[in-house]
Amino acid sequence: MAAFFGLALDATTHDLFLAPDGNLATVTDNEAIAQHAKQRLLSYRGEWFLDTEAGVPWFQEIFVRPHNPAIIDALIKREILDTPGVASLDSFDLEIDERRRSISVLEAVGRSILDESLEVTL
Repeated sequence: MAAFFGLALDATTHDLFLAPDGNLATVTDNEAIAQHAKQRLLSYRGEWFLDTEAGVPWFQEIFVRPHNPAIIDALIKREILDTPGVASLDSFDLEIDERRRSISVLEAVGRSILDESLEVTL
């Protein structure tokens, strides 16, 4: 039995993904860990009424002026590392585009507690 399990999400739309037979698709183990980390990065702090502390503080600490790249980097790394199943974050690349007012996680590669390579993509 898989240690980590989740419903598969479409990589582009983030909606539930259906298998070719029309049933809900699932993800397990390393794929489930990576998907959960991605879901955490896409969540805004205060978005979920049952736990207003869950999520990334995008509006509270990241999209503020003047922005601090070191704080932004640390907050996003912490969110990934706090994901159950993530053991380490070996490489991380973040792009801050001030002109477009956007932040992109270009690369987040680490290891899971299953001792497998883990890549979080947005």
